[in-house]
Amino acid sequence: MERHFSPIVISGMTLLSLLFLAKIRFSTIFAIIGILLIFGFAIITFGPKYRNLRMQIYAKYSLFHKVFHKSGNYHGNADYQIRQSLISLASGKLIGVSPKRGTGKHYFLPEAKTDYIFSIIGEEFGFLGAFGVMSLYLFLFYRVFRDSTKKENLYLKLIGFGLGMNIFFNAMVNIGVAMSAFPSTGVTLPFISYGGTSLIVNSFSVGLLLNISAKKRQIIT
Repeated sequence: MERHFSPIVISGMTLLSLLFLAKIRFSTIFAIIGILLIFGFAIITFGPKYRNLRMQIYAKYSLFHKVFHKSGNYHGNADYQIRQSLISLASGKLIGVSPKRGTGKHYFLPEAKTDYIFSIIGEEFGFLGAFGVMSLYLFLFYRVFRDSTKKENLYLKLIGFGLGMNIFFNAMVNIGVAMSAFPSTGVTLPFISYGGTSLIVNSFSVGLLLNISAKKRQIIT
């Protein structure tokens, strides 16, 4: 099995959101955040060299670095994926170059059908298409939050919110990577990226969410 740090990060984010929903004391939540930060720092520092190198590349070529340092220069091949992803997004402009006419997925952008599928959406369908995809995930977040907070059964509330947040965080990380806001990673875009396992797991999650949403309000026993 391939070593993959990203699911740990997403699971940690989901856990924190569940702690907030469960109204755990803030002191406990901050303690857990501190432990997770120390754990993450240790993995990046003492883990495989490729992971440390990836973080260095992100620190140098990330979107935030470009904004705050007012630098638009790219050098060498270290930032190749970041550069090609941003080029694909920019090429789409408002309405895109139209489906099947994008060049990034054929010639320039590696992993275009998985990690960087959002960049291809931006290229072929433009800002409107990319914004539409983001809006769907935001709508999912809204529905999950609304339905979960209405449940009086704490178990159903936490299960539903956790499943929904896992899908939402996966989407936000994938989109953030495409926009150079997060380090390059292997997180797929739910229901859109190529990959059977991801589609099956997310489909099961949505099925459970629909089942939880359909249940009548229950009193905690």
